[in-house]
Amino acid sequence: ESRGHFDFMPAVKTKGLFALLLRHKRELVNYMAYLRKDYPISTSPYMVDRASQVLYPTTRFVARIRPVAWVLKHWGLSRVFDLLERAIPPDRAVCKQVAALRPDVLIASPFIFSRSEETEFVKCANRLGIPTAAVIFSWDNLTSKGVFQILPDAVLVWNRRQVKELEEIHGVPADRAICTGAPSLDFWFDQKSFLDRETFCNQYGIPADRPFVVYLCSSQTIAPDENVFVAEMVSCLREKLGQAMPTILIRPHPLNLAIWEGFNEPDTVVVPKNNRDIFYSQEARALFFDTFRHGLCVLGLNTTAMVESSIVDKPCISMIAPRYASTQERSGHFHHLTDAGILQTVRSLDELSDGVRQALRGEDPTGPARRAFVREFVRPCGLDIPASEIMASVLGALAAGRKPSEIKQPCVE
Repeated sequence: ESRGHFDFMPAVKTKGLFALLLRHKRELVNYMAYLRKDYPISTSPYMVDRASQVLYPTTRFVARIRPVAWVLKHWGLSRVFDLLERAIPPDRAVCKQVAALRPDVLIASPFIFSRSEETEFVKCANRLGIPTAAVIFSWDNLTSKGVFQILPDAVLVWNRRQVKELEEIHGVPADRAICTGAPSLDFWFDQKSFLDRETFCNQYGIPADRPFVVYLCSSQTIAPDENVFVAEMVSCLREKLGQAMPTILIRPHPLNLAIWEGFNEPDTVVVPKNNRDIFYSQEARALFFDTFRHGLCVLGLNTTAMVESSIVDKPCISMIAPRYASTQERSGHFHHLTDAGILQTVRSLDELSDGVRQALRGEDPTGPARRAFVREFVRPCGLDIPASEIMASVLGALAAGRKPSEIKQPCVE
């Protein structure tokens, strides 16, 4: 069976006065979204600061002046910027490239990241009458990146909760949203164990005669000094659990590997130790799956791997740490997990020790909530229906000229 042909070319870069004006405007609107009183994109001070860092230095300086900051919180200015966006025509060079390709449908992803050129491509395609779709790649994109400033014909999201975020945060009408489930997580539902537990433990230097707990590391932006936190955590667990102390298998984040070089805390093993590339191969996926499958439970702060661990049906304990409040408890996407009840949240290392002790006894208080979360958040169309197949069907319908309201949505409640 033919798998079709894939090709690519560099995207045209916008240039000129209008392009510069729109870049300033779009970055400022993204920043303003974090300042709003009603449904801000995020209340995290870290994320507010990150959005400000994308602004041009002069714009950032002016935006932080107290009277100006007060003005930026009001919607009237946003409406002025909307009018400016509509008044400036689409970039000619971008429109020329889109017109030359004349696609059946233009797909933009991630679309709402800062300085994303994709906004201009959607604007051009809308002008040319070409169907457009924005695909939301991850669970955190709608609450931690930018906002919609040009509306595509359709927005493909994971679930009904993201539809609500589209409406309340981004002003995208619900009739433009289509739920598909999470295509990026499809492989977890079909993945099989590659190594049995004894072979796995022997291969990675894990004592096979006692259980191990998986610690899921977060990105550098979430916890830049996570190695220090983990060392404190392991020391406390060793003191509290004594002879019952499990091995802690530390799973580094691929974008924050350097902090684990030379880490040699007793009762721990880092898997894999280095080389970011090995995180993305088929073998790496099998290793990650086996790490979950053979582990007793998982620990962590705030990472997509917590969503993945729920698919493998592993209990997850999250330490609510004050030092990471800005990127954990005050980040919007973290509440997807806490509101669903899939995390056993603790607020001290003593409570964390109690949670691990509970897991050692085989207790799993979040099991029902975790399985409901997978059904509702990850695969709302059905556990046996790959989200990528649903997405392909939806994109095919859009390419055929059907409007989102005309497309049957199997995920609608």
